[in-house]
Amino acid sequence: MFSYTLFIHQQVQDNHPLMKPYGILDDIGITNITTRKTVVGRGYNVNITIKILNYGLKTQTFNTTVYANTTIIHTIVNITLTSRNSTTITFTWNTAEFAKGNYTLWAYAKPVEGESYTNDNTLIDGNVTVTIPGNVDGDSDVDIYDIVRICIYYGLKAPPPLPDPNCDIDGDGDIDIYDVVAACIHYGEKWP
Repeated sequence: MFSYTLFIHQQVQDNHPLMKPYGILDDIGITNITTRKTVVGRGYNVNITIKILNYGLKTQTFNTTVYANTTIIHTIVNITLTSRNSTTITFTWNTAEFAKGNYTLWAYAKPVEGESYTNDNTLIDGNVTVTIPGNVDGDSDVDIYDIVRICIYYGLKAPPPLPDPNCDIDGDGDIDIYDVVAACIHYGEKWP
């Protein structure tokens, strides 16, 4: 017969705790919202990615809406997720109709029938500044610091991820002369 003694160090931490009870039939949640850019010129696009998880034991179909502050950016309808699976959805936010300013991004997944735990149906995560095209540092003006910052990364292409996606003003995946020109056109402009 063997005997075992287990010693647990006091500094040990469970990095993957059980966040919800297992066995819930109806439960969906938004787990992540990300953007590559934190600063975008008004009239240009920024990609937003959300991740949604079906924690429940049944396949669910539902809608999710993404907001910038209180304005709807996009609604994704009829998302279908099987039990214990997730989906990642990426869409493009065109900022042409948005005033210059700071926006908090958040998403809301409409609760499914029978869902009682809805705390994770809303996730507030991410900030984007809509500004003058060429204002890559988000400080409300286009100045020499913006031009220099773009030039530092000039010639880089995605993939791999760009070290400063804000410098890809036109969002075409590279930092090139078109980005420099976009900034130079607005050189000296300030807001508000």
